[in-house]
Amino acid sequence: MPVSPKESVLLILLILLVRPAAADVVQTEDGLSLGLLPDGRIEHVEIGGRRLGLNHLTSGLQIRDAHHPDVPLEFEVQQVLKNPPVFRLRISSLFLKGAIRYTPARDFIAVDFEVEDESGLERALDVSYVLPVGQPGWGWWEGLQTLQVIENGHDYGMYSVAAEAGSSGNLSLYPFCALSGPDDQGLSLAVPATHPRCSELRYQNNSVIAIFYLATSPETRRFVKKASGQLLLYRHDPVWGLRDAARRYAELASRYFESRALPKGAALYDVTAGEIDGEGREKALGVRPSSLHGFHVSTTAPSSDRIRLHQALGIPSFGSFSPIARLRYFFVYPESPAHAEDLLTRVADPVLQGEIQPYWGPRPDISKVVKLSWAKMAVGWPVLVGFQPDLPDKRAITQRELGFLLNVDPDLLDDRPEEAAFTAGQRLLAALHSTFEAHPLLAGICLHDAVRSSRPLNLNQAHFRYADFPLTYENRSRRAGILGQFSLLEFLNEMRRRFLSSDGPFRGKFIWIHGIRLEDAPLSALFLRSDLISFEVQPVISPAVLDSYDWLRAVTPSRRLLAIVGPDALQAAPAGEGGDQTVLSWLHLHTFFGIPLSLGPLWLSPEFQPVIARSGTEIRRHLTLQADLQAAGWAPVTEADCNDPAVRVERYGEWRTGVFYYTLWSARADAARVRIEADAPRLGIPRGAELKARELVAEETSKLDTRWEGDRLLLEVALPPASSRVIEIRR
Repeated sequence: MPVSPKESVLLILLILLVRPAAADVVQTEDGLSLGLLPDGRIEHVEIGGRRLGLNHLTSGLQIRDAHHPDVPLEFEVQQVLKNPPVFRLRISSLFLKGAIRYTPARDFIAVDFEVEDESGLERALDVSYVLPVGQPGWGWWEGLQTLQVIENGHDYGMYSVAAEAGSSGNLSLYPFCALSGPDDQGLSLAVPATHPRCSELRYQNNSVIAIFYLATSPETRRFVKKASGQLLLYRHDPVWGLRDAARRYAELASRYFESRALPKGAALYDVTAGEIDGEGREKALGVRPSSLHGFHVSTTAPSSDRIRLHQALGIPSFGSFSPIARLRYFFVYPESPAHAEDLLTRVADPVLQGEIQPYWGPRPDISKVVKLSWAKMAVGWPVLVGFQPDLPDKRAITQRELGFLLNVDPDLLDDRPEEAAFTAGQRLLAALHSTFEAHPLLAGICLHDAVRSSRPLNLNQAHFRYADFPLTYENRSRRAGILGQFSLLEFLNEMRRRFLSSDGPFRGKFIWIHGIRLEDAPLSALFLRSDLISFEVQPVISPAVLDSYDWLRAVTPSRRLLAIVGPDALQAAPAGEGGDQTVLSWLHLHTFFGIPLSLGPLWLSPEFQPVIARSGTEIRRHLTLQADLQAAGWAPVTEADCNDPAVRVERYGEWRTGVFYYTLWSARADAARVRIEADAPRLGIPRGAELKARELVAEETSKLDTRWEGDRLLLEVALPPASSRVIEIRR
């Protein structure tokens, strides 16, 4: 039937009315794009010209009140800018409003959001960003080595750690994730180190999700009743998954957190070159033991003689500090918060003057510093680190210790000048200034207790107004708090600013972070503000230890990593020939990971002198290789495969420098001969180039034959049981 002109106009108007509004598109130069509808939802995700199917309509920013998770949400969304797209939102039922902005860059899309409370109350919020993409058969990476193939209806997490913050009680250790599909479809979400937050990255409900655990409070100054965050979206090579996501994240981080030149070698940790050098050990190793070391730190007061000794050997020395004030006293435990404060008042000054670490300086009123700065728990108790239980036999008690966690934010009480000078952050800065003036040869400062001071929450509301990072919330009480790590970040930001720009005694100094079980806290933002990171060796090599080393490598781009044999490892290592095997297994592991191993107390232990005498040459070989691999730098993407799945492969260095290395680690109980296939074009090696390859760990350095199959470079290596090998490839 013919249509009249009037009916044609009505039909056109009807089509215009029912046709979905055109989506705004934000896209990167390397082929990632998002289509955004006027209501803030995602209309499409496109990678390399291929559109990904959306699994459901829930997408973009989602908000949940942790106190009232079942309150129905009615979003009112208004687009207020188109280039870049900015949306305002309001959730009347939760008395919240917010905004979200999309900013495209050359190789990532930045998503910035802010949430503001309108009730005037303290709030605990789960703010999520949802991308409903991914299909069964795609891959979700839980770690560098762990790929989960997605199945319908299954949820997947990442390498994470239990935490006091957030509703789930877990925080992701990796600040980035990787969802890998076919045809170059690799998508990563990342929380940038410039905007550290308590967060989790998951694949859940057929979506990639980033969850931020945030709190608002009327007590804050910089974020008055607000919380904010940033998320980066970028592509990765799906063949290499989380490894390529780590490479891209390192490139992004390097734009804000540059690395600086440092020596290579292991650490002299609470031992000196004079103590470990000696005729017997030098004869066993063939070199002075101290020559294998690049750094020295002591947890006691700096000594000019020690500093000059190590300076003459080319080994820079570091001072020490901790955000934990240790109070030693006899027999009495506090029974209430008031009792703890009273105990501190009565005994802190006389005890701490003699016992507290020297970096607090000689000024009195230590109890005032602690009271103004101490972090507090939900019931008003100060956060007590390492609180010791009562012993049944009190006659066996010679001394007890409380560790008070202190907020070292340099801005604490900056609006109350008469008290600000007595805060822990200001007292530490003043003490460090005096230390560097007295010992100008010190290379920098070492932060101890990195994990123990990062994990707790500080619920002291008097500190909220000085926080530079948004608050989070405690998972049981849902009360707002400051993550200990964030106060530490504020102190390190100020230290780093002075080290990089000051003309005084701070100029040119370095930051060293040390901790036990670094994997017990999500410390990636802390690492990027440091130059050097060390940790204590776990006595037993297990899959969990390997996972933690993978994580450390991935989140410390271009930073010096050092391993320390501490008291626990020393106690677990048997004397006699069993000690040889234990020490050599540690050396093989750290050679594979390119992390110099400090033998620490083993150098001085009488029980281990025979081990050094028997295995000195092998010890020297490993420590030398570890330093060379450290200097070459870890490459997240190996561009190589091994034909044996029980053998792991890492790469150090780049072909363009003229030499690079592959390291192999075998978990097999028997010997094996394995084949390594490297992708020469991806490595930058011309097809058919003449190469020199040799293996460096075995007692007799052996030349390796290389051959070509098309663009693939092939090598074969013999691997003993549970050991490492290093392949050097030169032009």
